[in-house]
Amino acid sequence: MKPYKDLAHIHSLNGEVKEVTVLAIDTESERSAVYTVEYNGVKCKARFNPFVCMLYADDKYEVIKNDN
Repeated sequence: MKPYKDLAHIHSLNGEVKEVTVLAIDTESERSAVYTVEYNGVKCKARFNPFVCMLYADDKYEVIKNDN
């Protein structure tokens, strides 16, 4: 998948909408797809809310650490 830009509510900004880069989509979840996004240099998990048609990026509790 080629990374692309999208808008998302950012957890650390109390839901303020900012641009993120979507890096990957994991569709294995039974309930909803889990996205890997990058915001402000931080990779984290995001989920799509179909009721408002927006991503919610959790850059507080679902940060993806580098393995390096």
